Amino acid sequence: MSLLSKRNCQSYYKQFIMPNINRIIYLHLWNPFIIGIVCESLNNIWKFNRLETLILDNIHSLNLLDHLASLWNLSSLIINEVEVLKNDYIPYSSIFRIRTLKYCKILCETGYFTPLAIASNKTSPIEHLVIDQMTGLKQLTHLLSYVPHLRRLSINHLHGFDHRAITVFPKMLNKLTHVSLKLEYITFDEFEPIIKNFFHYLQVLRISTSVDIAYLNANRWQKLILSDMIHLRIFDIEHSYYFKDHNNQTIFSSLIKQFTSSFWIERGWYFVNQHSSRDGLNCGIFYSIQSRRKRDYILSSEKDQNNHSNHVTSDFYLVHHVHIQNQSAMDN
Repeated sequence: MSLLSKRNCQSYYKQFIMPNINRIIYLHLWNPFIIGIVCESLNNIWKFNRLETLILDNIHSLNLLDHLASLWNLSSLIINEVEVLKNDYIPYSSIFRIRTLKYCKILCETGYFTPLAIASNKTSPIEHLVIDQMTGLKQLTHLLSYVPHLRRLSINHLHGFDHRAITVFPKMLNKLTHVSLKLEYITFDEFEPIIKNFFHYLQVLRISTSVDIAYLNANRWQKLILSDMIHLRIFDIEHSYYFKDHNNQTIFSSLIKQFTSSFWIERGWYFVNQHSSRDGLNCGIFYSIQSRRKRDYILSSEKDQNNHSNHVTSDFYLVHHVHIQNQSAMDN
């Protein structure tokens, strides 16, 4: 249907969609002409009264989102957008008004996150929220005030651009058990209040961090887990870092060795530290191995790369991709 002309789309809409509009349960719209026709007929959108799942690809208008609250059975909403909305906001407030929505996934590489005030009395029933869009820490705290029933949260670009001190936090989320976050330009000092205020019932934490050496402080993590994440059973971290020289590398190595204490071993949480030299740049990556089976492995010469693990078994069974940096690596 993605290759249909506008005229053919109009014919398809009239012949197939409209006669069955009150029977459609699943609707995936990716042809821009079909989406345009739907947007031109917003007065009829309430007629999709049995629609449970709606997937929108590359939408050119946000008006449709403002009318989704009239879909009384809509439980799953997926918005995939790549090229449009460069100067617009995703209207999260409109999405939160959908009374039956349980799952929401938003991919928006070019748009902006809607400024939200902390919710007063209107909240959303969303239980699983996936956001692939640049989101600030302060924006996150406001967003979480709208989803008291949230169980799973995934954000791919949690940014520190609005890192002003956060002094007001919404009520505790007592159902949130799974969190996956990719942190960008956020220090541990800025991230720690999020843990203390929202992660009390967390069972699974997956985070990707970089630069700030504080994320490699095992004792600090241990205290946080024992005081604020007592239900945690999976701790999955990936931290990328850079070091200038051997002395700097030694500092990182000594920090990482702290993750070999009995606290981590008893919980079955194992880690690998891998570092290499590329184009004169010394870089390292510290990551969990127990819960991942998609690890990349960098194969380099012995003098360029070192690996340290607190697990005695080789972690090659976790590897899906091998990157060979040079001929000497193959020779070794």
